[in-house]
Amino acid sequence: MNKTFNKIARLVRNSRSDAYFGFLTTRNGMEDRIPLLESQSVNNVSECKVEEFEQRFALLVGDGDYISFASGRMGFYAVMRILNITEGDDVVLTGSTCSVMVNAVLRIGARPIYADIDPTTLGSCPEKIKHCITAKTKLVVAQHSFGIPCRISEIAGMCRNQNIFLLEDCALAVGSKVRGRSVGTFGDAALFSTDHTKPINTFTGGGIYTENAEISQMLREVQAESQSLSLEKQSVMYHQVRYENTHCLPGDYGRFCLTEVVRSRFAAYVGRRVSPFLDDDSTANPNSEYPYPAKMPPFLAQLGIHELDCWSEVSKKRHERLERYLQLFSGAALKERLPMAYFDPELYIVPLRFVWADPDAHSRTKKLSRYLHTEGFWFRTPIVATHESLANFFYAPGCCPVSEKIGKQIINLPVALTDSDFDCFYSMVGNGLRP
Repeated sequence: MNKTFNKIARLVRNSRSDAYFGFLTTRNGMEDRIPLLESQSVNNVSECKVEEFEQRFALLVGDGDYISFASGRMGFYAVMRILNITEGDDVVLTGSTCSVMVNAVLRIGARPIYADIDPTTLGSCPEKIKHCITAKTKLVVAQHSFGIPCRISEIAGMCRNQNIFLLEDCALAVGSKVRGRSVGTFGDAALFSTDHTKPINTFTGGGIYTENAEISQMLREVQAESQSLSLEKQSVMYHQVRYENTHCLPGDYGRFCLTEVVRSRFAAYVGRRVSPFLDDDSTANPNSEYPYPAKMPPFLAQLGIHELDCWSEVSKKRHERLERYLQLFSGAALKERLPMAYFDPELYIVPLRFVWADPDAHSRTKKLSRYLHTEGFWFRTPIVATHESLANFFYAPGCCPVSEKIGKQIINLPVALTDSDFDCFYSMVGNGLRP
């Protein structure tokens, strides 16, 4: 009871702040998207915009093909379908993942196996993956966390040698490179997400990139068979996108968070309404009220084209902000808390968030919560974005000890802000880090 009261009191306090920050990338630190949204609706955008978005997104990664769906996890499910993964097969996931990824594995009937993270990258660890591989392993998901490339070359070599399909999870990483080579081009295929918390924001959406023509063709067949989301579902999505683009700004973000909690509680009280989110996928129950997999709505693809128009400048700014954050940690006592991958000269990192594990995380988070939506931190637990017990997702406590330890200390800072907003936030964080 006290915990709930304290949360509400904190939300009310933050709703009065003119400088409260979060992690939804509604402006992507660049242009206002409201004029674009006002010029379109669910019904007035051509299907050809989906094809244009796919072609543009593919070029952002490499020379392959990008096949879109209503979410990245649906693309993941489609990959497992074309590989004929089924009951009795194992799929290796990262020990800091999202519940929707596990949900996709459970839908297909396979068993999720969790490989612990690498503390130097906070992503997939080749040694831990190796220990998880058995004769039943049909697919390995290698995750690049927070924009930091994992040790993907080692993982790719291991999977290739053992003839195991490798799917790169680039949901949190677009534009990052290893020795000049883009993430997403090392595996047999790569998953990308364009959810509103991801590098490129189409509110919801995602897909699979591959340079294998046979895989591409089979995924196209799954896409063609997939249904569209209902017009009612798309309509509430459209209104949520407009709402977020209007209110997810530092001067209104606190009120937005409070309003979202009130709306959620009210909806639960009066009965289930059509949600703008694909939130059925956050459970261990492999069922949903909407088609799964589903096609990407054209009006969201149009939004994605706008995002891609801005991406070159956005990605440069994000990399520059990584460098500025690193300046705050130039002292030895602070620097040693950071993922060492931040200092690897072979990596070019376009961060989604700036992260570190802080031994004094409880106190640090409490201070940050006065001007940052700290409830949006990833990955405080090995499986995030669910209210269910992790046991329902076949996660055994202690199987990923590094993930569990770092999760208790994890701090996330935003990079997707306008220049003036970032300068304001940066000064606040700098003052908070000083003794």
